[in-house]
Amino acid sequence: MYKCKTCGKEFETGRKLGSHVSSAHHHYIKKRINVLKECPICKKHFYVERTVNKNGKQNIGTREKRYCDRKCANKRIDNRKNINKKISKALKKFFKNNRPLKNYNKDERKVIRKKQSESLKEYYRKKRERIRRELPFEKWSKSLKYDTLFEERGQICEECGYSYTDNKTHKGPYDIHHKDGNRDNWKRDNLKILCLNCHWKTDNWRFRGRRHSRRAKRKLRYYNLKMNK
Repeated sequence: MYKCKTCGKEFETGRKLGSHVSSAHHHYIKKRINVLKECPICKKHFYVERTVNKNGKQNIGTREKRYCDRKCANKRIDNRKNINKKISKALKKFFKNNRPLKNYNKDERKVIRKKQSESLKEYYRKKRERIRRELPFEKWSKSLKYDTLFEERGQICEECGYSYTDNKTHKGPYDIHHKDGNRDNWKRDNLKILCLNCHWKTDNWRFRGRRHSRRAKRKLRYYNLKMNK
């Protein structure tokens, strides 16, 4: 049996006791208090009613008064209107000087897009320089790690000394090899630039020297059969 602490009535289940307490003794659970607030416009003080739970937490309603009078609330609306007017004036000035791309000719569009691409390249170049200065090598992105390694060591295989660079891309047929076989280990001592032939000869190239699940082994067999056909 469950007994009510306030009136002493007994109930068979805890749910019935809870419904009895919430309906009959609602004023015991929640207390009403007056809270002093300040108006953000005229700086006057006024009181607001709030309910308090057993834990002492105040329940702030969504429709609680923010301003002391209706006049202050209307002033807030006027301030918002003035701000919107200023924003609209600034936007009109901007669009007078900077027309949208639709109103330009083809030649003018090319010039604008070229300027945009140049500015973006400069932004990303500065961002990369800042990352190189502030963060350690392990926290860089993969593309930045690749670029820095090739800039420092050059487009040369560290195993056989093969060197080749394409005239258009300025890159060669090279891979970055992890010496310990762990792809997540991106320390400088663990990385090595190899050509495709030397990388293929290593023990941990792609699928070599790894434990695979049954599902992965089935897939490998299926692909090998498909390639042999």
